[in-house]
Amino acid sequence: MSAQSSTKDLILAIDCGTQNVKAAVFNSSGKVLSLSNYALKPNSSPETRFVEHDTEDYWEKTREAIRNTLKRLGAAKAKRLRAVGLTAQRGTVIPVDEKGKPTRPAIHFSDTRKVEGLEKLGGFWGLLFKIAGLYTAISYVREHSWYTWIKRNEPEIYEKTSIFMQVASFLTYRLTGEIAESTGNMVGMFPFDHGKMKFYSQKGIQEIFGVSPEKLPPLKTPSSIMGSITKSASKATGIPEGLPVVTCGGDVQSAMVGMGVIEENSAGMVLGSVNSLVVPSKKHLKDKQMRFISWAAGVPGYYILETGLKAGFTTVSWFRDEIAREESEIARKSKKTPEEVLDEKIRNIPPGSLGLFVQPYWNPPFHRDDWARGLIMGFTLAHTKAHIYRAMLEGMAFESREGLESIEKISGAKVREMPVSGGGSKSDTGLDIMANVMGIPIVRMQVDEASALGAAICAAYGTGLFTTLQEGVEKMSHRAERFEPDPARKEIYDKVYRTYREIYSRVSDLYRETSDLALYD
Repeated sequence: MSAQSSTKDLILAIDCGTQNVKAAVFNSSGKVLSLSNYALKPNSSPETRFVEHDTEDYWEKTREAIRNTLKRLGAAKAKRLRAVGLTAQRGTVIPVDEKGKPTRPAIHFSDTRKVEGLEKLGGFWGLLFKIAGLYTAISYVREHSWYTWIKRNEPEIYEKTSIFMQVASFLTYRLTGEIAESTGNMVGMFPFDHGKMKFYSQKGIQEIFGVSPEKLPPLKTPSSIMGSITKSASKATGIPEGLPVVTCGGDVQSAMVGMGVIEENSAGMVLGSVNSLVVPSKKHLKDKQMRFISWAAGVPGYYILETGLKAGFTTVSWFRDEIAREESEIARKSKKTPEEVLDEKIRNIPPGSLGLFVQPYWNPPFHRDDWARGLIMGFTLAHTKAHIYRAMLEGMAFESREGLESIEKISGAKVREMPVSGGGSKSDTGLDIMANVMGIPIVRMQVDEASALGAAICAAYGTGLFTTLQEGVEKMSHRAERFEPDPARKEIYDKVYRTYREIYSRVSDLYRETSDLALYD
């Protein structure tokens, strides 16, 4: 414990994720004293490829979660709050006017709309990116720029928009009245130079992204104080007026801090709606195949090399709701989760699920083509839905292994264990599969809410309760169960993995055809 902190000091952490908003109060040892979880409204899809969200829902659910958490905590303990830590989903864009009022629904990070009718990028910038081997990546950015899309299709909205915020900066504004963004939240289509940790000044690059820095929030380093709770925000949420608000970075960046993954040769994985595997690096590294992407970390001076699946355990939720309804009913009656019931059924199924494969591309990952789709192959009459479920977990593990191998090859990192958090980390069988596929120990964290914990650690450090971020991690982040790989099972999975890696290249053309055949209203 540092001289600045006290065992009585408490931190309120807010984590506005993809499906839920969580508000938690931690003490300086990392113990959760109060927690509330409010589900966000479902996203809307007004057109094919469009994914949008009611912006006010982010604030309303955040406000409700905070009020309920503080009510459970009690007025006496609420007086011991010293700071607010904030983290949120990354890449969702929220256009607001000069008064901070949304000008249209938020464009969700999973939105894949395209800008039609673009001319090919030529001239100086086109030549430069071709020489650098980045022409394909830059073309993707141009085609998927939501700013350009709004400018072309909703020009009146673009003119009314003063700032394009993200969820974290939008909530920061509602809580403090200040407009600011953490560099650790710069994930997605922004004219941000990760190598220099600042916006690009070149007009040509800004035009490629479709937005200039004047229309984006000013940047601050992770763990900076963004502002203080205003009188109106205090009335709306119950947070004491004047309390400092600190943003660590995006939810994945914050989760890495919460799991103690803050140095090179370490790694962590978030098994949530989106599966993210991260290796910290002091260098901004790039992969031309986009098997991983390098973003600013929640730790100043570091980057995260991130790989994963855009539809991670969302795929499991789909399976639970569409196929495993019987198991869901059994779970309800037995007061278990559907995943616990399914885990019991797959525990004794051998590795490889009797030759059944699931390629979990329910939402295509960045390193695959836009037309990549989910695939289940290898059925026989011996297979049951339990085999599908196990093969689904195996498919996600294979994707994690492939992503980690690409990061290690390019970065030179050597990862020896993998702490995990998120809803998927609650599955013993799932973590056992992950350990045997990847061949390294998988470690479950003591506190499941790693993003909220990371936000709390950053807030404690940013307000001087700890002298270093490392001290905060040592005091507040703790590990629990450890899942070791079994050599015999790993040997089997090595063979299955080699086959799995062949699937995409052999069926990618068919994915394109099935995508073209899809019928939409």
